[in-house]
Amino acid sequence: MLPIDEFFESLDKNISNNILTVNNQITALFNEIFIALFVITFVFIGYLFMLVKAFNQHLRIVEKLSRTDPLTNIRNRRSFFELAEQILIIAKRTKQPLSLLMIDIDLFKEINDTYGHIIGDEILLSLVNSIKQNIRKSDA
Repeated sequence: MLPIDEFFESLDKNISNNILTVNNQITALFNEIFIALFVITFVFIGYLFMLVKAFNQHLRIVEKLSRTDPLTNIRNRRSFFELAEQILIIAKRTKQPLSLLMIDIDLFKEINDTYGHIIGDEILLSLVNSIKQNIRKSDA
């Protein structure tokens, strides 16, 4: 019976060693998977952060473009009405007088029709620059 006992003992030892080896391999695989998931998560979060940052930059640009005339780089009609509404509310609350100045360029359509839109654009830019130089920064 001794050889059979040795055989079973050897078999048990072999099975135990194999189980230990497989357990070590599984533990190593789980560690590698955990590290990979951690790295992927970290990279993904970094990528999301970059996307959000780029989105916010583009959003600011789009907001500026939606409120600014591309030729003169001054507030457009939409921006004017938004600002006017805020200023009117403040003026009513503080009971302060409020003034509004409108400027009309006489016969501007004829200038565009006669000399072209490039000259008309130059006249607008010249007028805007002249006004900017002669008003307070707080009024711009």
